[in-house]
Amino acid sequence: MKQTWRICKRALGTLFRSPLAYVVLTLFMLSTGFFFYHIVLERTISLSAMRGGQGSAPAAVCREFWRTTGWIMLFIVPIISMGSLAGEKSKGTMELLLTSPLTFSNLVWG
Repeated sequence: MKQTWRICKRALGTLFRSPLAYVVLTLFMLSTGFFFYHIVLERTISLSAMRGGQGSAPAAVCREFWRTTGWIMLFIVPIISMGSLAGEKSKGTMELLLTSPLTFSNLVWG
């Protein structure tokens, strides 16, 4: 667990030293905010038009929001991880990382 935590701290430190993390986080927050606003607006309009729709409105909004967020994360997570792997390779620390006495799960979780 210690090794996983060290790898995670190092990777996050490297990520947040570059402007890429801030750009990606800003785009993520703007897109999720945009979709949340439109989901709430759509759900409010449909409930006021129907007067007594099926299920609860908060549950429906959460379900739609997390479905949309999952699709957004489907693109963001590979971008960040591939950037991290490319950084390791360009610095020449990939060989050191792969030959260190870590399990593969420690490396992936870190």
